[in-house]
Amino acid sequence: RIDFGGTSPPPSSSIMTSFQQVFSLFFFLVLAFSNAFAPRAVGRRADTRCFIVKKYAGGPVNSLTDLHRAMRSITKDNFDTRVQEIEGFMKEKAGQSSYTKGMKRLKKYAKSFAKTLPEGYCKEAKATAKKRAAIKARVEEFIQAKQEAAEAAAAAAAEPEAEAGEAAE
Repeated sequence: RIDFGGTSPPPSSSIMTSFQQVFSLFFFLVLAFSNAFAPRAVGRRADTRCFIVKKYAGGPVNSLTDLHRAMRSITKDNFDTRVQEIEGFMKEKAGQSSYTKGMKRLKKYAKSFAKTLPEGYCKEAKATAKKRAAIKARVEEFIQAKQEAAEAAAAAAAEPEAEAGEAAE
């Protein structure tokens, strides 16, 4: 028997202390308000639809989904036909990101199958029109600056000859 120095003995185990009461209250409140064990909200049903990924059977590529399916279905045997099917979409409808990613993937497939893309494949794509126009403008500006510099050099070279001709007369 333990002597508590004249004080009352500790509370018996059948009576909960105030700490135990607060803790159990907190635990049950958390459990009651948590959604982890609760069913979904009323009125919202779980999605029961089955999503079936369709295989790309070939044909024209009209959407980004068709483009992804066509890319996934490329094999060594059908590489050339898939490249032709994809070309129309890549030229007309593909945006900058899908064009860039698609061309990278096609080049990767071509390399892995030991094949090559046709020369100039999708070079006139709508997605690259702005970039091509900017490059063309810079090239024309550079050529014009070179021509003006050449004309100025020719004019500078012609002046001393003209002065020398006047002095000789």
